Amino acid sequence: MRSWWWIPACVVAAASGACSSGEGMLDMRVGSARVMDDGTPTEISIRATTASGGVGSGLVTLSSSAGLVGDSSVRLDDYGKATTTFACDVNTDSRCVGSATVTATWNGVTFELPIRLNERCPGGKLCGSVCVAIVSDWFNCGGCGVQCAVDQACIDGRCAPCPGGDCDSDGWLTSTGDCCDQYNVCTRPSAVNPGAVEALDNGVDDNCNGLLDTADTLDTQPCDSSLGPRAGDPLDFARALGLCRTTTESERTWGVLSAEILLANGDAGVPPESTAIRPGFGTLAPQEGARLVVLATEVAADSVQTNPKLGDPVANTAVDIDNCHAPACIDDWFRASRLPIKAPGKLPDTPACGMSGSSSSTANDSVMLRLRVRAPTNAVSFRLKTRFFSDEYPEFVCSRFNDQMVLLIDTPGASVRNPTDKNLMTYSLDGGAWPVGINLAAGTPLFQSCVPRADSPMCWNESVNDNSCKQGPSALAQTQFGQVVSTGGQCLSGGATAWMGTRGNVKPGGIFELRAVIWNVNDHDFDSLVLLDDFEWSVVEVEPGTDVE
Repeated sequence: MRSWWWIPACVVAAASGACSSGEGMLDMRVGSARVMDDGTPTEISIRATTASGGVGSGLVTLSSSAGLVGDSSVRLDDYGKATTTFACDVNTDSRCVGSATVTATWNGVTFELPIRLNERCPGGKLCGSVCVAIVSDWFNCGGCGVQCAVDQACIDGRCAPCPGGDCDSDGWLTSTGDCCDQYNVCTRPSAVNPGAVEALDNGVDDNCNGLLDTADTLDTQPCDSSLGPRAGDPLDFARALGLCRTTTESERTWGVLSAEILLANGDAGVPPESTAIRPGFGTLAPQEGARLVVLATEVAADSVQTNPKLGDPVANTAVDIDNCHAPACIDDWFRASRLPIKAPGKLPDTPACGMSGSSSSTANDSVMLRLRVRAPTNAVSFRLKTRFFSDEYPEFVCSRFNDQMVLLIDTPGASVRNPTDKNLMTYSLDGGAWPVGINLAAGTPLFQSCVPRADSPMCWNESVNDNSCKQGPSALAQTQFGQVVSTGGQCLSGGATAWMGTRGNVKPGGIFELRAVIWNVNDHDFDSLVLLDDFEWSVVEVEPGTDVE
C-alpha cells in the first residue's frame, strides 16, 4: 500500500495542509516516506480546488530548487488532480543534499513542498550504482572515478605512496607471498593473500598458492579418513568437521588455534563415552569427508557402534551455568537477554507451548566442544551442519524437560552481525524465532525424522507441529531413537530434526570462538544427541541463525 508523506508549505497561506487564496486552494503530497539522493524517482500528487469548493481545472506549473520534476506543467483531470515525478541525484546535481523544494503554481496560488533527501550511502558516496568509501577506495579516491596509480594507495581520500610497501593494507607484502598487492592485478587485493581461503569460480588465486579455483584442493581435501572413534587429540574433532588447517597465535594464516571438550560450566570432566568421531550414525552418512562428530548426554553411539557402545556405564554430571567462573562457561548466554526469545537468567521461552523459559541453571550431563579459530582474510561468514536427536520426543514436547542445544559465537574486538545472546542455534519461521531444543517440535516442522501422525495416531502428541515427520522414521534406523516402545509396534523411542545449517558472521582474518553445547534439562533421563559436520567458509555476509539444509 502506498504511504503518503505530508509536508506542506505555503507562500500565500497555510490551512489544513494546503495553500489557499481568493482564487482557490492547492496542495501536494509526495508518495514515499524516504526520498533518496540517488536519482530514484518518486511520485508527487497534486490537487486543486476552487474558492467555492469546486473542482480545479487547467494547468499547474512546476519547478524545483534541486533535481528534476517530471513535467514543467501538468493538466488537472476531471477530479482536479494530477501527478508528476521528482528525482534528485547527488552525482549529477550537487544541490541534492539535505533537502529540496518543489514549487507548484495554479490560478494565483503557490505551494512549496520541502522534501527531505535521504543519503543512499551514509558516510560514503554513490559512484554509479555502487556505494564506495572515497576515503580509501583505490578506484574512487576522494571522488568518483579518481583512480590511483599502481604504486599508490588511497589514504584519507588522497592517492599516496603505499605505506610500508603494502598497497592494499592487508598486512601481507609481495615479499611475504602476497600475489595481488595492487588493484591493477585484481579487483579486491586486500582479500587475496596467503591468509585467504580459495573461493571457487571467481577466477582468482585467492590464497596465492599458484592453484586456481577447483584446481586448488588444499582446503577442500578431507583430512578425517584415518580418525578413530576416540579422539587422540581434541583437534581431531575439528578435523572431522572439515577444519583441517591449524595455526598459532603468532602466525597470520587461518586455521584452528585450539580445541577442547568441556562441561557447560567450562570445566573438564566430560565422560569419555559422551563424545565420538564416527563414520556415520545409524543409516546417516557424513555430510563432508569420512567422519562426523557426535556429542551426547549419554553414549555417543548408535545401536551397532562400539568404543563406546550403548549400555556402557556413563557417570552423570550436573553443573551450574549461572554461577561459574571458567572462561568457557556459558553463563554469558544464560544471563543474556534476547527478548522475546529469551529473558536473562532463564532458558529460552517456548511460546507455542504457552510456557515461559525455565529458570533452571543446572546443566545435566552436558558436553561442550570449544573451538578457537582464525578466519581466512577473505571470509566473512561460515556454515556448520547439525542434526538434533532426542528420546524426549514426542512424549515430553511442551514439558519442563526441554533438552537444549546451543552454538555460541564470540568475535572479540570485532563488530559483526550475530545474535545478542551469541546463540546461532535459533530457527526463524513466520516472524517467530525458536532456539533448538525438544520444544522446537511444537512451534516448527523441523522435527522431520519421526513417525507421522497418520501412521501412529495413538503415539502422537497434540503439542507437536502438524507438519512434522514428513521424512518418516527411516533416519532413526539402527539408533537408540528408533526403538519400538509399544506393543502395537508403532510408537518409537525418539525423533530427530532434519539436517540443519547453522550460520554466523566473522571478521576477515579475525579470531573467533565457537562453543557447541548440549545438555539434559531437569533430569538425567531420556537423553539427547547432536551430529556436527561440514564446516564451510563463505565470502558473503549471512543472516545468522539456523535453517533447514
